[in-house]
Amino acid sequence: MSNKKKEESALEFFAVIFILTGIGFTIVCINTMVMVDSGETRFIEEKVFNPLGLAYSLGVLLSTLITGVLLMVVSNISQSLIEIRKEFKDFMEVYLEEDE
Repeated sequence: MSNKKKEESALEFFAVIFILTGIGFTIVCINTMVMVDSGETRFIEEKVFNPLGLAYSLGVLLSTLITGVLLMVVSNISQSLIEIRKEFKDFMEVYLEEDE
């Protein structure tokens, strides 16, 4: 599959950028939502674990990875279909030449 079209390359590039951005957002979510201030004291910052924040962070990571992988799969399917079409076209040309 060395004949990559511009669209498939762009789709793979977008998938990688999407995954890297999603990992970055996951890190931001973990830093801001997992360990939060308890709010019990006014002057002392006391951090407590927030399981809902962890769930949101893991949800962001999981959805990012699934979407990125799906974009890569669509790109690979498109490349395969282009190759199949090209081989089928070559086969039909040879078959029609033999028929004449």
